[in-house]
Amino acid sequence: MTLCQLFLQPESAYSCLSELGELGLVQFKDVRCLLSLYSDYFPLFMIHLLTCEMMVMMMMAMMMMMMMMDVAVIFKMHQIIG
Repeated sequence: MTLCQLFLQPESAYSCLSELGELGLVQFKDVRCLLSLYSDYFPLFMIHLLTCEMMVMMMMAMMMMMMMMDVAVIFKMHQIIG
């Protein structure tokens, strides 16, 4: 058997992997067990960080469009107490 790396689109990954498993011709190996706890959670942190950054950019673009259309934009700052 040959070890290979497979890249799948997120939308079709589950169906592709389940069909490969049902054929019984492949064997799956979890390579994440070799990673430390920190490096296992770091990619998840980066995904959340990039998602927040993208939301901020989209909100800024919407605010700019609203200002160009003379729509009133009201800013409210909330203080988080914790």
